[in-house]
Amino acid sequence: MNGKLHIPSSTPDNTLPTLVRSAPKGGNAFKQHENAHPSMINLEDFLEKRETLCLTEGGSSAWRTITQASLEEYRVHHLYDGYPDSTKAIMAMFGGFIAKWALIWNSTNLIDLGCGIGTKTPPYVRGLLDNNLKYAGLDPLAENMERDYAFVCGRLEDLKEASLDKRFDLAVFATSLDHFEDPREALLLAGDITESGHVLIWCGLHDSPLIARIDVSDMTDRVCRENHNIISRTLGFLWYSIFTWPRVARDLRTRENKLETGQPLDKLHFSYFTESELKDLLLSIGQINEFAVCPGTNSVFVSLTVGVTTEPDPTPA
Repeated sequence: MNGKLHIPSSTPDNTLPTLVRSAPKGGNAFKQHENAHPSMINLEDFLEKRETLCLTEGGSSAWRTITQASLEEYRVHHLYDGYPDSTKAIMAMFGGFIAKWALIWNSTNLIDLGCGIGTKTPPYVRGLLDNNLKYAGLDPLAENMERDYAFVCGRLEDLKEASLDKRFDLAVFATSLDHFEDPREALLLAGDITESGHVLIWCGLHDSPLIARIDVSDMTDRVCRENHNIISRTLGFLWYSIFTWPRVARDLRTRENKLETGQPLDKLHFSYFTESELKDLLLSIGQINEFAVCPGTNSVFVSLTVGVTTEPDPTPA
């Protein structure tokens, strides 16, 4: 049965967390479990029983505004797997990236920092759970508390108060690092809650060539799908070059101006990394083992060991 464990973010020394377990599926909702006042949470039990751990979170007003602004998008995508096909393809690649580094690091479990509100495990890890890799998700949005996986409802910043009996093997940021108010602190905390500082990141980059590549790719795909002979395709590409390229150039310049002056590009993120900025951030706190930009996209996959600045982790032969 699933369980729910509530721990205040600032627990006094004389106050122990209270464990609440739910009834089996089809039964009553959460009920108090007798004499359940554990001073330490057993990580293996938490993962195996797919419990829910609730943290009383802090967070600034700006953080809360951005977090709530993301909720509607999450309700469309996370609950019903309503992702575009292009996103699903990147998810499949990221799943392979996780599998590779979990094998290299001999990881048996991971925590997904910013897993969203879906009741099922995210698509990029579903195929990995058959290989005895145990999964936990963390997200501050208190929606869908009963999930098919171990779930921490709260912020990463408050997870250190949870008193787990041991650390996770691996931490994952799947398009969530730029949602943290202080990404450097988030990465350092991710290193703290993992046994050897092993962190995997999927992040979007905002370099103009990568953004332009997506626009060109989308338009080329559209022209080819809608036109099936050489004349109509030639006219389609001509129209694109005359009317679309100037718009792309203008939009890119607008984005660059905002990035240079520190203006937000939307209401959903705190950070907008370029490749050089992300590398500088990662190298300031650890060793980059792999930095791979997905072809045709602005997505990058990163393997990072927090706290290691000399010898890199082993890579496959």
